Amino acid sequence: RGTTGPGTTDAQVSRTLQRLVDLRGEAWEGRDPAALTLAMAPDSPALAAEQGQLEAARALGLVYPDVTFRVEEAAVVEQTQGRLTVEATITRAPLRAIDDDGDEQLTSGMQTDQLRIVLAAAKEGWLLWSWGEPGR
Repeated sequence: RGTTGPGTTDAQVSRTLQRLVDLRGEAWEGRDPAALTLAMAPDSPALAAEQGQLEAARALGLVYPDVTFRVEEAAVVEQTQGRLTVEATITRAPLRAIDDDGDEQLTSGMQTDQLRIVLAAAKEGWLLWSWGEPGR
C-alpha cells in the first residue's frame, strides 16, 4: 500500500505520484473500489469521491479497460507536518468505457491537467489526500 518512503525531492515525489496514479488506474480497470485504498489515504476527500464515482460506474455496468496516467512533472510547493502539497502536470491517455455487453458507452481523448495535489504521510509512505486546480 502507498509508496516505499517519505521522499520529498521533486524527483522522488514525481516517482511517488506516478506509482499512486498507476494504482488508481488499476483500481478503475479492475472495477474495485477497495483497491483505491492502495493509493488514497483513509478518510480522505479523494478516497470518498473516487470510491463513489467507481461504485456508480459499476452500478451502470461500465468497464474502463485502460486507465493510464503519466506524471509529466511535479514540484513540491509546501511541506507541513504529515502533508505535502505538490503542483503537478498529469496526462491521462485516451479513455473509453464499455458496458457489460462490450458496447462502447464513452470515449474521451487524451487530457493533460495542471493539478494541486496534497499527499498525506502514512506508515507505508505517501498517499493521495486530495487534488484540484492549482491555487486551491
